[in-house]
Amino acid sequence: MHTTLPRRFYADPDFYRSELERFYFNRWICAGRADQLPNSGDYFTRSLADESIIVTRDSAGAIHALFNVCRHRGTRLCEQAEGRFVERIQCPYHAWTYDLSGRLLAAPHMAAGFNKEDYPLHRAGCDVWDGHIFIHLRRSVLDAREDSACGSSEREGASEARGGGAPRALSDGPSASARDSLEPLRGAHAPSNSRRGKERWGPARCKK
Repeated sequence: MHTTLPRRFYADPDFYRSELERFYFNRWICAGRADQLPNSGDYFTRSLADESIIVTRDSAGAIHALFNVCRHRGTRLCEQAEGRFVERIQCPYHAWTYDLSGRLLAAPHMAAGFNKEDYPLHRAGCDVWDGHIFIHLRRSVLDAREDSACGSSEREGASEARGGGAPRALSDGPSASARDSLEPLRGAHAPSNSRRGKERWGPARCKK
């Protein structure tokens, strides 16, 4: 006689985390099509497991997958499902401003000696195959000769030349998900490595 699955398959938080690891954090996931981002600044967001990802195209034509959380105080950067950034991504909380590749450009009111290069947006793995954008929730090093951007016609051709199939496997890098269990740093202007608290400061708005 067949019975339903035990209760833990539906309610056990540890089992839920193991499913997230298996199905979301350890494999490539198709996020959309490259032709959804025809112009620089075009973006869409995707919710995967406990994470929100911004997928956008920069001025050089490369596509980036960026965690949708400011490095300062963990604010959600963009609530809209799709739209267009006007050259930059700006946090509504303390106006930290990033370029379309995630590099920090401006961080108002930070102390002398603060190094903007140390606080880019966290990136997800990103690759394009046959016009499809794939993202991976672990921070990636795709290849010693490639950075973590994707989306140029040259990269798309290279992906197809690898013989089809899914994008190449990622190396085992540090996780870029909220499973890091890092708490936001105290203080109104302390930069944070955490992505927790992204709902904490109220709705954020991205530039359209």
